[in-house]
Amino acid sequence: MSSTAEPFRLSVFVPPVVAVVADHLGALADAGVDLIVSRTNSSAQQLTELRAGVVDAVVTAMDNVIEWTSSGCRTVVVAQLEATTALSLVARPSIDDVGALAGAAIGVDAFANGFSMLVRHLIRARSVPDVRWVEAGGVRERFAALEGGSVDATLLGSPFSEAARAAGFRDLGRVDSLFADFPGQGLVVAAERMPKLAPVLTRLLRAFDRAIAWSADAGPEVGCDLLMDAGYPGAAARSAWDCRPRTLVPTAAGRERIARMRRDLGLLPAGVDPEELWAPGLVAAATRPGAPESVGDRS
Repeated sequence: MSSTAEPFRLSVFVPPVVAVVADHLGALADAGVDLIVSRTNSSAQQLTELRAGVVDAVVTAMDNVIEWTSSGCRTVVVAQLEATTALSLVARPSIDDVGALAGAAIGVDAFANGFSMLVRHLIRARSVPDVRWVEAGGVRERFAALEGGSVDATLLGSPFSEAARAAGFRDLGRVDSLFADFPGQGLVVAAERMPKLAPVLTRLLRAFDRAIAWSADAGPEVGCDLLMDAGYPGAAARSAWDCRPRTLVPTAAGRERIARMRRDLGLLPAGVDPEELWAPGLVAAATRPGAPESVGDRS
C-alpha cells in the first residue's frame, strides 16, 4: 500500500466481492485507498458506529437507510455492491412449509429494516398467524440462534444455509428468488459526512468499478478460486460470485421494490422519500470516461 494511501474504514458482514477483487488487482493501491475492513455483528452495530464516526461506511441492506433516516441518522446509498443477496428461509426439521411457521419464532437481523422485509412480506402474503420476531443479529448470530433453539426459523446465506441443511434443518426456499428485483447490499454512508468523504469515496468506487470490469471477463472458476484464497468457503464463494454486481448503480426496479414492499407492510415512514436516500453523483464521477485511474493522477 502506498504511503500516500488514505485510510477508509468499512464495516461488513462478509467482505464484498468487489473489495476482494479490487485488492487482488492492486486497484485500491492505485486509487490511493487503504481499505480497513471490520466485520459487524448486526445492522444495529453498524448504525451505532456510523453515528459515532467509528467507521466511514457500511455494506448493508439498502433498505436500512429508510429506517435509519427515520430514526434521526440520515444515511444514503452511494453504490450497490451486490446484484442480489442469496438468502434461504431455514427452519427446524419439523417445519416443512412456510404455512407451518404459525406461532414460530423467526430470527432476523432487525425487525424494522433490512432483509427482514422479505420474510415479513412472505409471512403476510401467506397469512401466517402469530409469528414472533426475534432480533438475533447477523447471519452468524442467526445461525447460532437456530442451532441453539432460540429461534425456529431464520434467513441464512451461504455457507450457513448449507451448514444448516447438513445439520438436518429444513430449507423452505430461497426468499430472494421470490422477489428477484429486491436489491443486494449497498455501500452506505452518513449524509453529513458525504462532503468530507467524497474524494476518497470516488477513488474507492473507481477501484470497485475496475473490479467489476475484470470480473465480467473472469470465469467462475477463476473468481471462486480468488474468493476462496481470500477466506470464503467453497459454497459461499460460488454464491458470492454469482451475486456480484454488474454495475455500481442501484436499479430503479430495485429501489422501487424496497419502497413498494414497505408501503404494502405499512412501514414507509412519513416524510421519508426513498429516492432522496440514493446519491448517484459519486458513482457517476468515478465511472465517467477519462476519470483518473491512480492516486498519482490526482491534482
